Amino acid sequence: MKYNWQLPDWPGFRYELAEIEGSLLDFVDRAGLVSGSVQALPESEQNNAIADQMIVEALKTSEIEGEVLSRPDVASSIRNGLGLNSPHQPVRDRASAGAAELMLAVRSNWGGDLSDAVLLDWHRALMQGANNVTVGKWRSHVEPMQVVELTLGEPNVLYEAPPSAIVPAEMKGFVKWQTKKGVKRRM
Repeated sequence: MKYNWQLPDWPGFRYELAEIEGSLLDFVDRAGLVSGSVQALPESEQNNAIADQMIVEALKTSEIEGEVLSRPDVASSIRNGLGLNSPHQPVRDRASAGAAELMLAVRSNWGGDLSDAVLLDWHRALMQGANNVTVGKWRSHVEPMQVVELTLGEPNVLYEAPPSAIVPAEMKGFVKWQTKKGVKRRM
């Protein structure tokens, strides 16, 4: 099986706009409705809605990775960071605090350019308390990084990431592409 990074045109993905235009227009329409609804709220409710969305995003993203975070700690961390808790609420779980810190960092730097330093800072935030990961550096282990599903006790490799040796070059290419394309993130 070939993975995306093994394809000859990697990373030059191509698509036909006509094939996805309807979905894009539907997304823009729905996003506009949500944005308008939030903007119609009083400022304090807007801030609460933003906090609630960030909390859900942190929990769901971590869930995809197989991590179960403490919802109260994620909520306290995000609400503390947005200045919505007075006084600040205590946070006990470092992984939950790290996921919240990442969400807050991404929100505060949404329009800025990506760089190795920014990505590695985000990694440091996210991996607080992790014992089995070299934090704030590109991975360097020899064994492949895989997403594996166990079916009837047998491992099934769903995806294998690029080898560690090429990660720095891949990330450099991604940062260069983001800068070249002028991709700006907005919130």
